[in-house]
Amino acid sequence: MSKNTFRHFIDNNTLDFIIIGIFFFITLIYFWPIIKDIEALGIQDWDQNFAWNEFSRISLLEYGQFPFWDPFRCGGSVHFANPQMSVISLQTFFVLAFGTVSGIKISILFHSWIGMLGFYLFAKQHHLSRQASFISSMVFSFSGIVSSFLSTGMVVFISFVFLPWIFYFLIKAENTKKCLYLAAILFSACFYHGYQIFLLATVLIGIYYCVKSILERSLKPIVTLIIFFSISAILVLPKLILSLELFTIFPRKIDDVSGYSLFNLIYFLTSKNQGLLDTIKVHNYNYGVDENSLYVVYLPLVFFLFFFIKNKTEIKRRMVYIATLLLVIFMMFGNLSETSLYGLIRNLPVFSSFRVAQRFRFDFILIFSLIVGFGCDRLLKFVNDHTNKKIFFVVISILIFYNLSVFAHKKFLNHTLVFDHDVTQTIAKKAFIQQYDANIYMNNLSYIAEKIPINKRHTSTFSPWSLEYLAIKNNQGVINCYDSITAKKFSIGEDSQYYRGEWYLENNTGSVNLISWSPNQFVFKVSISDENKIKDTLVINQNHYPGWYVEIDGHRKKAKSFHGLLATDISGKEKLIAFKFLPYHNLLSRVLTKENLYALFADN
Repeated sequence: MSKNTFRHFIDNNTLDFIIIGIFFFITLIYFWPIIKDIEALGIQDWDQNFAWNEFSRISLLEYGQFPFWDPFRCGGSVHFANPQMSVISLQTFFVLAFGTVSGIKISILFHSWIGMLGFYLFAKQHHLSRQASFISSMVFSFSGIVSSFLSTGMVVFISFVFLPWIFYFLIKAENTKKCLYLAAILFSACFYHGYQIFLLATVLIGIYYCVKSILERSLKPIVTLIIFFSISAILVLPKLILSLELFTIFPRKIDDVSGYSLFNLIYFLTSKNQGLLDTIKVHNYNYGVDENSLYVVYLPLVFFLFFFIKNKTEIKRRMVYIATLLLVIFMMFGNLSETSLYGLIRNLPVFSSFRVAQRFRFDFILIFSLIVGFGCDRLLKFVNDHTNKKIFFVVISILIFYNLSVFAHKKFLNHTLVFDHDVTQTIAKKAFIQQYDANIYMNNLSYIAEKIPINKRHTSTFSPWSLEYLAIKNNQGVINCYDSITAKKFSIGEDSQYYRGEWYLENNTGSVNLISWSPNQFVFKVSISDENKIKDTLVINQNHYPGWYVEIDGHRKKAKSFHGLLATDISGKEKLIAFKFLPYHNLLSRVLTKENLYALFADN
């Protein structure tokens, strides 16, 4: 780029650079309640998300191992293979750089900012003015959807900010094929961050291209869709194949009757009476308000409706988005509608793991916000004077942001934090008075949640689910932890009458000494007395799972299950035994069995 070309680029895009700076400033204001107390913990899902990311940090930085197995969680469980876990992600980068609690909060701030930037580019791609692009970006980034899911700590959903970027590159790919790869990379990033948004995006992109193919009477969009999904499948394969194995062993099938009614949809779009502590004034709404809110203020709704008034030419031009939005709304009605498109989708493998139809609001807000931009631009055309147009834009922007941020703070984000740093340390010491030498000690800490105080603002009595984060910070774990994927737990807590230690010989024929311990590998020295030259079983107080192998004298074999616990048969006087979790070892032979394939499809 020559000097003159570069200067021309700067001159023409100075306002865009200013807008990008404003995006960061208003993002900081919006998330201030959770940023200002950077080390404070949070209610409900915050706890488990802090714990998940803390383990990733420990495994990578302290042990130098990729976090395949988490010995702290639920008595031992797969980590990377769990589709809920964020390991290969931007969030993990911030966790490694700034620590778990601070890193996640800074990551939220950063993700929101790039989400606004992505939507701004997506809107301008549709020839919207800077003003309309700016306003629609705020609606996308700061609706009640964001504050509600973050209030209860469902931080895995923050990857929804990749949606405008994905569509931006998909549209650019119509002229520049290389952009299809960029779209696939960002789509894959949704899966690596946490699979829920990935599934929602899969449905949205599928609907969009099918509608586009029908309206254009061409198979070209379908071909593009197939290529896009094929590229994405290759990119997500390292995790996808492990996650599919998890789903075949512990299928997550939820029978629910979730969904919005038309009245409830309008209520959650417009009513300010929908916070964590509010009494919701609608009937037959499913799940908490954190799964339902999508408050957007009245002005964006006015812009949205204004687009459809006496605007036949533009409606026809934007029909692909309008039809896509209508189908997404139909999905949001869930099983409450007589004919359920949502129910049809949930019959597909893995898609049965959807918890609530209301989560399609993430798809909804993308298309809704774009149409808000179309309506805003149309309204701005009625303001002829350039100065008046600027004043109109500034006033409207301030009103929308003020209402959205005040709503978010008052109704949700001010109620999400539980402890400040000092209180956290005090409770940690009280909760874990005894210290244990066994690094993989598992204990049931659920009862502690009943004893913690209300949060420091005295506005909520919500608590963390099971204090998993405090447990792992104290080098311990939680057996009866909350887990939406209902994996069976066999590990035994020290308070149980059946507890025999973290490792032991079934028949007590000798002694077991720990040589080394790391998340993916346990090494023991087993000594059996001369008088007892018999076979025995070495049992580890961790849940057994396919992928565990045992190396004895250089020979590798599969670990066995001993009443659900990790174990192996041994014989001889003295052995050095290493348990290694090797998830990819003989993976295809484990996954591609008739039983697993049948379980995957039959349960869905």
